Amino acid sequence: MIIEVHPEHPQPRRIRQAVDLLRDGQLIAYPTDTVYAIGCSVEDKRAVELIHRVKAEKNPVAVPRGEKNQPLSIIVPDLSTIAEWAVVEDWAYRLLRRATPGAFTFILEASRRVPRVMLTRQKTIGIRVPDSPVALALCAELGGPVITTSATGEDGELLLDPREIEASYKGRIAAVLDAGALLPQPSTVIDLTGDEPRVLREGKGSLDAIGLADAARE
Repeated sequence: MIIEVHPEHPQPRRIRQAVDLLRDGQLIAYPTDTVYAIGCSVEDKRAVELIHRVKAEKNPVAVPRGEKNQPLSIIVPDLSTIAEWAVVEDWAYRLLRRATPGAFTFILEASRRVPRVMLTRQKTIGIRVPDSPVALALCAELGGPVITTSATGEDGELLLDPREIEASYKGRIAAVLDAGALLPQPSTVIDLTGDEPRVLREGKGSLDAIGLADAARE
């Protein structure tokens, strides 16, 4: 099912329609400020397990050594919510304040609130506050975080067209929130679990803009 939604001013009725599906334990695709993502409620264990299965079908070799599943990230509506789901040191909080909302994913030590099915072996979690009215509206209406994992094709390529996503995930997701085609640009991934930030992937988020041009790279 395609649900057309305005990218800047998402219609509340259509957001509620998508959130009703999330509350029913189903998966949806939705736009972020970087790519189209596949998501579900982070607090629905069976839905999270379903995302793991769908991701494994799409890319069966993408599980890191020592892990049972591919790592998943979550989106939250604002900076203050991050502290509910992750342990944030003072220096990391100052960086997050500069970088959110934006095209960054931050790896942080998970709080006890994160369901076990979401955790990596290192007990970390990826968290985003995207600069996307649609994604933020989903979180606000749901009243909690939404899983975010890139919508990809059979060869792992990022999918940019909502109808292409619907066809690729037919029978696996309940709906696609269609805000128009996106030029897929992955988020910049920054690890904040050590004593200083470490850049794991450079993407759309500008390191210069948040003062990390000289940060350590992996």
